[in-house]
Parts: sequence; structure tokens; C-alpha cells
Amino acid sequence: MVKDIRTIIAPGQDNKTYVHRFHYDTWNRIDTLIYPNKDTLLYKYDLGGNLNFMKAGIQVYIDSIGYDEFEQKVFCKYGNSTSQTYTYSTTLRRLSNLVSKDHSGTNMYNLSYTFDKIGNVDSIHNSAGIINEMGGSYYHKYTYDNFNRISTAHGSWTGDTSNTLGNKASNYTLEMAYENMHRITTKQQDHTRDASNVGENTYNNLFKYEDVNHPNAVTSIENQTNCIIRSKVTH
Repeated sequence: MVKDIRTIIAPGQDNKTYVHRFHYDTWNRIDTLIYPNKDTLLYKYDLGGNLNFMKAGIQVYIDSIGYDEFEQKVFCKYGNSTSQTYTYSTTLRRLSNLVSKDHSGTNMYNLSYTFDKIGNVDSIHNSAGIINEMGGSYYHKYTYDNFNRISTAHGSWTGDTSNTLGNKASNYTLEMAYENMHRITTKQQDHTRDASNVGENTYNNLFKYEDVNHPNAVTSIENQTNCIIRSKVTH
């Protein structure tokens, strides 16, 4: 495709036509994209054919991208001088660490991942500190049943007592149960903030499927904690 013409027709309004133009290099890779307002986005590639640079006019969006011998991205520097680095496991090449830095080189996040033997995410841990009242250290842990459905999860956040909003340490637990048709039967979640229960995020939901014409459609969700109907679906 070298040109895409789209016309928007709306009652009582003038038709609006937008044209995108595309140009490709000798390897059939896009090297220029021209937007309807004439802004032009340029692409460049490394010797392996992988994208490693993007800019529009004097604005650089991607300054450089690095790849390993498996052509997996290991580094990306953006036009605003923020950057990301990626580390993979040596055996299955799954992402094991992702670090994002701001323009000064301070970690915005430092994520470590673990996986179970078939590739489900087992845990996520961010060890970076808080920047400008955002982020902070947190941890998530997951387990799965024999059908790879998530069965439990729990996590925590260290909190930020210096935040003007008074954000405090939080913890949660989640338990899921299913029946033979793989439909969710119960979902129980507990959330605490600074050792106090957070009611709006704490519940024990019972899912019901009572429409014979739509056997997999949820007809009601009942909160067993407060014995109220949280939602009801009708057909």
C-alpha cells in the first residue's frame, strides 16, 4: 500500500478526507510515512533489518534500539532521553528483567519476572523507588490450576507516606474458583491499606449462569460478604 484515502461522511457536516502516503526502501521496509497534515515520519534500520531509529522533522521519537543475536530487543533509547533495557533467560528467552530510566538515569521502574515451567507469569517485582510521588516498590505472585487458569494472586506495595494524597502501604489477595465448563464460580478478593480493610475492593462474589439460551453468560453476581447483588444481566 502506497496511499490510504479515507473520507468521513457525517450528516449536516462537510466531508472530511484524510490521505496517508507510504514509501518503502529496496527491502520493502517502510521508510517514510506522510500524515494528512503533511507531517513526515522517517524510519531507519540496522544491518540486520531491525528498526533502530524514528523521527519526524527535528523531533526524534526513537534514538536507537539494540538487539541481541536472537533479534530480541535489549535496549531502546527514546528522543526524550528516557531508556529501557531488557534481559532474557538464557534457556527459554523469556523476559527476566526490564529497567526503565528517566533522562537523568534514575530508575523509573526495575521489573523482575519469573515464570512457571510452561510459561505462565509466576511473579513480578518492581524494586525501583518512588519518583515525583509515582511508582514505588511492589510485588505480585500468581498460581494457576491444571488448566492454566489463575487460581490465586497476592501482592503488596510499599506505599508513599510523603505523598500529598497520603498513599499508604497496600496488600491484596485473590482466590478464583471455576467449574467444569471453565466458568468462574467464585472470586474472592481482600484489600488492605495501612492495615485497614478497603471495603470497595474487598468482596466474595458468587457467579450464576441461569439463562439456558446463553449458558456461558453471567446472569448475576452476588457478593457473599455483604449478601447483596452486585450486578445482574438479563437477556
